[in-house]
Amino acid sequence: MHPNSFKLMAEFFARFVSSLPPGRILDVGSANVNGTYRSLVPAGWSYTGLDLTPGKSVDVIAPQPPWPFQDGYFPVAISGQCLEHTRRPWEIAAEIGRVLAPEGYCCIIAPWRWDVHRHPVDCWRILPDGMEVLLRLAGCEVLEAKIDRDDTVGIGRRREPSSLDYLD
Repeated sequence: MHPNSFKLMAEFFARFVSSLPPGRILDVGSANVNGTYRSLVPAGWSYTGLDLTPGKSVDVIAPQPPWPFQDGYFPVAISGQCLEHTRRPWEIAAEIGRVLAPEGYCCIIAPWRWDVHRHPVDCWRILPDGMEVLLRLAGCEVLEAKIDRDDTVGIGRRREPSSLDYLD
């Protein structure tokens, strides 16, 4: 993780998470390669770090979906600097949506431009329109999808499928 990614996630926590009652947060791609979001979690919240392999800040190892959580289990799900390292980010987005509680919030940060950095692969760069598609695949209303420096940040809120137009 780089400083801009940490700043963007801190802004998400300040704007959306700080006003919620304590609950559970899922961090997808949580391994502490060069930083973690764990320190952003407010007091009283429960943090679960999920990644492909064991490592610092990883609580649950899940090489691929489905993840070992009930539908709607987490009121907040975050993922930063992870989706570019997945072969099928649309499957990760859909799984985030499955485990995200109704009316829950998610924040996804991924580079839109960056040097190749395999960990173990480096497959994607995501632009705001692509981020909107991923958030909709997660069953989320798109609250924000924008570029900030080298990153695209997407913020969504889980809605009932009937209230979303996925393929406009």
